Amino acid sequence: MRNKRHMLNEIRATEFACLELRLFLDTHPDDARAMEDYDICACRLRQLMDDYSCKYGPLLGNGLQPAGECRTWVKSPWPWEM
Repeated sequence: MRNKRHMLNEIRATEFACLELRLFLDTHPDDARAMEDYDICACRLRQLMDDYSCKYGPLLGNGLQPAGECRTWVKSPWPWEM
């Protein structure tokens, strides 16, 4: 459970950083360093979310993950089965 919480906290922190960078880019659209930082941050966020989804189940229920990928969460106990 600790690793799951740690992963969620890392996702939240990275998501916050991406949001802040995107807001900064709204007012500084020509800042190449900020754009590069945003691209790195967005890539890291996608990787973190994919890793979490594969390990613990989907974070989003809107079908962003292709069918058949990382469906191990289906085999684990459902919340009401614990």
